[in-house]
Amino acid sequence: MKSRFFTLKHYCLSGLLMGAIAFLFSLGGYNGYPAGTLKAQTHQAGWYYVREVEDDFETSSAFLKSSIEEEGLSISYVGHVAKMMARTSEAVDGGELIYKEAMIYQFCSAALGFKLFALDPHNIAACPLGVFIYELKSKPGFVYIGYRLPPGLSGSSKDKTVQTAFQETNALLERIVKRAIE
Repeated sequence: MKSRFFTLKHYCLSGLLMGAIAFLFSLGGYNGYPAGTLKAQTHQAGWYYVREVEDDFETSSAFLKSSIEEEGLSISYVGHVAKMMARTSEAVDGGELIYKEAMIYQFCSAALGFKLFALDPHNIAACPLGVFIYELKSKPGFVYIGYRLPPGLSGSSKDKTVQTAFQETNALLERIVKRAIE
């Protein structure tokens, strides 16, 4: 039992230390990148939004996790996509491995969930929310961070309240991605 307390104690202290450092950097406007090195491009298809940034995967991933937590959200699932692809490539005739690293973080916003579910219980299909991050083997040093666009943004619903709720969901996801790279 003592070792569990020791581990928990150090885990909590490291979390407090990281939070304090993040707070101090936020006071000074520091975003984690040396001045002039952040270059981001936006790509948007009909169903996803992704930003490209020149950075290493580990740093960008840490900023993305921090950005999710800064919204008061808890990550409920982490999908290790690149590892899964590597593990299963032989089962699908040795499919080409294109990711150097790739992950999906899933989470839920209780406030948005209650709003969406009250409007239509079938909106459960929009949950959980998620963001992805990856680095391509063919383009090392560039990381892509994005999310699937919420389904209600398509304008398929004539109900303005439903559209507004999905716009709020999109704004949350966009805020998370932008904060992670800026």
